[in-house]
Amino acid sequence: MAKVKWTEELVIEVVNRCRIAGTAAAKAKLAELVQAGPRYAVYNSDLAGNHIGNAVGTLLDVCGFANLRISARGKFFQLAKKLSKESHYRFFCTNAYYGGGHFSVFDTTMRQEMSVNTAACKAMVPILSEYGISATVESRID
Repeated sequence: MAKVKWTEELVIEVVNRCRIAGTAAAKAKLAELVQAGPRYAVYNSDLAGNHIGNAVGTLLDVCGFANLRISARGKFFQLAKKLSKESHYRFFCTNAYYGGGHFSVFDTTMRQEMSVNTAACKAMVPILSEYGISATVESRID
């Protein structure tokens, strides 16, 4: 693979490609979850965790986040971190605890289901790989 000459314009192009791929994957996963139906009932609870009354709603999946872990070294990360501070680009790139960096595109899912957010991130990995950026998906329950 040829060395990539990173510019702000190329970073935005990569972010937009990630956004398109992530949105398509998120929509597909959401359709799958909707087809399967609700998995969890949601209850109000007291401080001790005891249910109060009947279920107030349902969830298609657990509520959670997902993002990509990338290297915090190199021109892509430097430019992405700088550009992500400009809110109109709608993505996040910052140093991660314990090394590396976090990368996430905000508006790919507009959902809270962890599997939908994870699917969006998984779809971004091959796009970044095309540019020589190694990425792994991280997720956590909210």
